Amino acid sequence: MIPKSRLVNDVRTVLYRNDRHDDLADIEGMDDVDVQKLDEMIDRLLCAAVDKIHSMAPSHMLTDSTLSVSGSASIVWDSSADEYASVAIAPESMLRLLAVRLPGWKRHVTQMMSFDDALYDTCRSEFAGIRPTRTFPAVALGLDAASGRVRIEAYPKASGSGTAQVRYVRRFDASGDITHDGVNVSERLYWSIVYTVCQLFYVSMRDDASATLMEKEAIQMLNLNPEDK
Repeated sequence: MIPKSRLVNDVRTVLYRNDRHDDLADIEGMDDVDVQKLDEMIDRLLCAAVDKIHSMAPSHMLTDSTLSVSGSASIVWDSSADEYASVAIAPESMLRLLAVRLPGWKRHVTQMMSFDDALYDTCRSEFAGIRPTRTFPAVALGLDAASGRVRIEAYPKASGSGTAQVRYVRRFDASGDITHDGVNVSERLYWSIVYTVCQLFYVSMRDDASATLMEKEAIQMLNLNPEDK
């Protein structure tokens, strides 16, 4: 948990320095905003900021994420509904799937494909020699037409005994992840999140130039190129 006072102060500091002001009230466009309630505004922006950073951060930077969920308690696999794959409907709280290993597989899958990916057709090929194997399995994500939620297809089907190993990052939930004393975010991603809160703040102020600058800083802290976001 990061102290909430620290996050609020750091967001304020970045905003002050970017606008070269001593007080947030001097920032253009803030006349109608109660500065004393900036922390409430941060609460509203923080959910989107955390989810944005967790969506794009390299997976190795998510290893200590406080929102990481391991195990398959909330994911139920069905190996009877599909000819080639074990299928699951992702929980609504899932933001990003990080790793899957079904019983019988020789390795984890950490690079997921989409149903639109060119390789997806090989997963469902009528030729067994082309489809994924236990040594080289595959996982595809897409929309489940029936439920409207994310459908997870794991190739090949689970085999033998054992429990599926699944790891994902859940969505940030203000009702449980923001308390009076702390904010449930990772120290490793902290500054990227701070700058993204500032980006969203400037978006709300219709200051596109400052928003773009904040976004660039946040992305660079993830060791990503801004063009690759």
